[in-house]
Amino acid sequence: MSGTHLDPLDEAGKLLLFLAITHAKVAVQKAQGKTVNQGNYRAALAQVRRLLSNVSPTQDPHKFMAAKTALESLEAIERGEPMLGGVEPFRGFVEGVHGGPRKISFGGDKVTGKSTVEEAFLKAAVVVLWQKFPKRRPQLAREARTHLGISNQKQVAKMVDNFNQRHDVDIASSRTPISIHIPVVNDLMTNHGYGCLSDFV
Repeated sequence: MSGTHLDPLDEAGKLLLFLAITHAKVAVQKAQGKTVNQGNYRAALAQVRRLLSNVSPTQDPHKFMAAKTALESLEAIERGEPMLGGVEPFRGFVEGVHGGPRKISFGGDKVTGKSTVEEAFLKAAVVVLWQKFPKRRPQLAREARTHLGISNQKQVAKMVDNFNQRHDVDIASSRTPISIHIPVVNDLMTNHGYGCLSDFV
């Protein structure tokens, strides 16, 4: 044991992100007529609820409400019930933490010109794909223009260079909102076969 303290709110957030990705894959598999074992999915939802039960809502209210809203939405989907508009409130709470634009505002700092969390995630995918697959950069630049509005390969290279100058593996010390998404992008590529920007959209 290293003695490292794992924050239950952060751990719940990581697990929720994994579950959201899993849910999307399950939906695709069902559409293809494949059956999926939901036992692990339900167990993970229960684990998230246990983690959040150990968190005070006053610790980080926006982050807590984002996690709670995501959990309740995923639980509703799993039961086959309506989400009751869970997506937009979730985005509002997330951007309350992140500082980006939001359709529903629950307070929190707004940073003028800041990308949304979804855009930061796709930019993280661009960074990793650029570094891992140099021979595919022309295709990546075309996809980046379609999904992010980045005009050409030179601008993609500039974005990656800016990221490298601001990135720190210690997320708390990093000066770019892209950094927090890099581990998830790497996991999706290594363990789930993602290989182009369109896979992340």
